[in-house]
Amino acid sequence: MDSLSDLQLQLLIRAPGSGIPAFSAGVGADLITQRRYYAAIHEDQAHRADRDWVKKIWLIELLKIRQDFEGVVILGVPSDTGGGIRRGAALGPRFLRERLAEHPKFQELWKQGLVVDAGDVYCHPQLLLDEMLSSEQIEKCRSGMYGDSSSARGLPVSPLSVQKTVLETLYARAPRCKVLVLGGDHSVAWPTTQVLTERYPDLAIIQLDAHTDLLDSRLGIDVCFGSWSSHAARMLKTPAHLIQVGIRQSGNDRGHWEKTKGVVQIWGDQCEKLSPESLAKLICEKIRATGSRNVFLSNDIDGTDATYASATGTPAAGGLMPKQVIHLIRELGKQFQLVGADLCEVAPALGPDDSSRVQTGKVSASYLVSSIRSMLGDVP
Repeated sequence: MDSLSDLQLQLLIRAPGSGIPAFSAGVGADLITQRRYYAAIHEDQAHRADRDWVKKIWLIELLKIRQDFEGVVILGVPSDTGGGIRRGAALGPRFLRERLAEHPKFQELWKQGLVVDAGDVYCHPQLLLDEMLSSEQIEKCRSGMYGDSSSARGLPVSPLSVQKTVLETLYARAPRCKVLVLGGDHSVAWPTTQVLTERYPDLAIIQLDAHTDLLDSRLGIDVCFGSWSSHAARMLKTPAHLIQVGIRQSGNDRGHWEKTKGVVQIWGDQCEKLSPESLAKLICEKIRATGSRNVFLSNDIDGTDATYASATGTPAAGGLMPKQVIHLIRELGKQFQLVGADLCEVAPALGPDDSSRVQTGKVSASYLVSSIRSMLGDVP
């Protein structure tokens, strides 16, 4: 599909926090998030945060995404249709934005015009990818989601398909921007991989995760949270351009995946023995071995030890320490071009208690701000 018109883009995305259709339960939850979020940069007007005001501010932000914009574009993908049994990551983008709004450095970068929030992919909660649907079903969903406007003709309807189209349009409008994706389950890394490998043929992916996500398919579904990495590895120049860090839950031993898939893995027990500096050095050496200059960081929050990030569908002990992750993100920004990043699988409702949700939120915000700064070249 060619680059979208303004009207088409506004059919596919919504103001930050509004990507989940709400018909009865949940109505108004998006506005609560938007008030907190936009008040971070519009304190004098926060009392006006009704839906018309939010839409006006959002559209003003979208206009900043143009040819000369070289900052970071945030895109939320509130979908967990590609997840496992314990769902809840669809609420991740709202939660993450509220935590970002509390972070002074994020407020500073936003006020400087270095960060723009494009909003949320409009996510049909029963869909994942358009190729899973019949043409008749796509037409029915297209009409139900976008109405009968002629502008809707040919538009995708499933979250990952919409995400890919939106990312292509954002890059067409601002070719030098960097994108930060707020997930959603980890399947949202797949459209980002598709778009970035087109733009950067030498792309390397650093995947922070407790799990390999290297299944060819899961219960007959080709792309989901447990299989996206397998497809991503085939998109890269070589499978060794995918470097997985923090792995500790797998049905196969550590030699299996490197032998059968050709990816590079640093398992959790290896990470536990390394200082933040030593781990980052090891990972950067493996990136340099690929010859890559451009890096996409795909950060599954369960890659982090559950002591620090338990508000997720599959928390796992023995993982990465926040200091290790933050130091790595900084080094990626210093030694390479960090061209894209995400944070996936944050599921606030699955935190065992309030303190766990607060802790996960603080860690998540630190990861996101560090990723933004590294993509901007603003590395402390």
